[in-house]
Amino acid sequence: MTGEQCEFVEHFKTPLNACSLETLPPVSWGDDKRIWPLMLGCYELDESTGKRNGRLDFYAAPVPHNGEKFQGIGSPKNVIGPSNQLSGVLDGKWYHRPRDDESLVYATAHASGEMIVHKVQGEDITLVGRTDRRDSGLCLSLAWDLNGDSSATKSRIISSYSDGKVGIHEINISSDEIGFEQTHFWDAHKMFRSPAEVWCASFTSNPNMAMTGGDEGSLKIWDLRAGLLSPMHTLKDFSAGVTVISPHPRVDHVVACGSYDETVCIYDLRAVTDSKPNPLCHSDSVGGGLWRMKWHPHDNNRLLLGAMHGGCRVVQLDDLSSKSIQFEIKQEFTNHESMAYGADWLVDTTAQVEVAASCSFYDRAFYAWKVDGDETNQ
Repeated sequence: MTGEQCEFVEHFKTPLNACSLETLPPVSWGDDKRIWPLMLGCYELDESTGKRNGRLDFYAAPVPHNGEKFQGIGSPKNVIGPSNQLSGVLDGKWYHRPRDDESLVYATAHASGEMIVHKVQGEDITLVGRTDRRDSGLCLSLAWDLNGDSSATKSRIISSYSDGKVGIHEINISSDEIGFEQTHFWDAHKMFRSPAEVWCASFTSNPNMAMTGGDEGSLKIWDLRAGLLSPMHTLKDFSAGVTVISPHPRVDHVVACGSYDETVCIYDLRAVTDSKPNPLCHSDSVGGGLWRMKWHPHDNNRLLLGAMHGGCRVVQLDDLSSKSIQFEIKQEFTNHESMAYGADWLVDTTAQVEVAASCSFYDRAFYAWKVDGDETNQ
């Protein structure tokens, strides 16, 4: 499965090993500008101490206007680094809408086992909440609950850990100091009776349902109203660890999942059973193990993949309402020289810009690359 090769429009070296990259749709910035908020998360192992040091770089990527072309994301507006006692950043996610004071909220998962919530106001980044450190496991991933309307003052975060556990915390998103109230914490995945890394966890469009993916290769669906001693369903469509779960932001019940085995499954959760999981599609190899999957901000049928050693892919799906979906790799970006762990969209319909941004780990590389160059101001 191959697609058209994409060209990059920006490239630079990241200060530490890059493992997460997250953007938001354009927001207002100052009097007459708009930006894509972009957060780059990194870490570096100090071999002399065994400590994983982390760093967050916040970029205000300018949205072109008046027919200008995309000029790149610019330099960081703010940096939080090891001098701030920041443990290695393994994952991060933006809260999906600005707060009443127009500030943005970003949550991070750390090698110390803790989660931290940051408020971004202009160029300032303030730590407004954190969980306790954990001695027994790294915090590998987190995800916000995307359910609820714009007036909601509370939200939830689900997090996964290297010791097989999954947690859910409720937070007051409108408060200046965000406290974490743990509502669920359970043993989710095992391999040969020992804890297995839980690489990913996510809420779904059903607020009572969560999904987790483990290193033993199982994708599990949980009913949060039950005792969580066992999952509702255990799906075994993959031949290696399940690494990413990406619910569709606009099409209820549709979820994309990926694995170290280099394949993607698209599910309609309404049709899932243990005996016949019946994914809407199960792709052939995309050329690398999956680590990130991002639905397009506007086009319901496109996915951006971060495929580790295979680079990045843009996938076209034909019809999400069908019981059998065609999966086609339309474009590829293969300039990364090591694991492509982070990938997200920089899209604006007004400015006619459609760019993808991605980062890779060992070569410490950031790229922004054209997706549909013939149709956009790139």
